[in-house]
Amino acid sequence: MSTTVLSIRIRRELKEEAEELGIDIRTIVEKALEEEIRRAKFARFRKLLEEALSSTDITVDEWVRTVEEGSSRGSFRDGCRVPSRCFGSVPVGTTVKGRVPRVR
Repeated sequence: MSTTVLSIRIRRELKEEAEELGIDIRTIVEKALEEEIRRAKFARFRKLLEEALSSTDITVDEWVRTVEEGSSRGSFRDGCRVPSRCFGSVPVGTTVKGRVPRVR
């Protein structure tokens, strides 16, 4: 894994106190940044999903609940959790156990 240098300014007292307490600033900043990236990606996905579902009568929460229920029951073919991986490159129009596969 490659790394890069991130330079930020914080209050001197904050840095000194963290050092006195043995707090690993790099780890704290890295974890906070990872969490914020995860939140931003989720917000972007939710917005795209809302736009996609706006022409239907299903809400985002209903869609998520349906996907979670199907996933927990192993509803995908042969227990596969990711439909695109399950169906692979099946010819268009072919059904697999009653489902129409995604077209990539």
